[in-house]
Amino acid sequence: MASGLRYPGRVVIVTGGTRGIGEAVVREFDPPEQQIDDVGVEDFRRLLDLNVLGYFLTAKFALPHLRKTRGNIINVSSLVSLIGQKCAVPYGATKGAVTAMTKAMAIDESKYGVRVNSILPGNIWTPMWEELAAQTANPEATIQAGTEAQASAL
Repeated sequence: MASGLRYPGRVVIVTGGTRGIGEAVVREFDPPEQQIDDVGVEDFRRLLDLNVLGYFLTAKFALPHLRKTRGNIINVSSLVSLIGQKCAVPYGATKGAVTAMTKAMAIDESKYGVRVNSILPGNIWTPMWEELAAQTANPEATIQAGTEAQASAL
């Protein structure tokens, strides 16, 4: 498997989830509500594979090149990893792992001149978010919750 992930002299950008970048972006910014009692072990493992193992493997195979070029890793975690969110234990746990892994890699890789950082987005009111909110079971409540979450509403 490792030999299939090597591209000598080339830069490889990984841009999407298992079913396209659009779904990955939606999942990144708006995790589904999940009570811990309703989450199966296999569902949690799939989320771990996507949100933790994916970042780990990408870093593992990119680091030899990044160490030579003093490159950068920018992981996308979530504000949920720091502040929590109602009905989001699996998502919060995996994003917390990404945040912790980023901090540990930043310490380890600094001796090679590799910078490792993460971005922790929260819900931000954008036209795409408004469009997604309109497709929920209760668009008015979703839009109200989104409005209240904006910095200007605080």
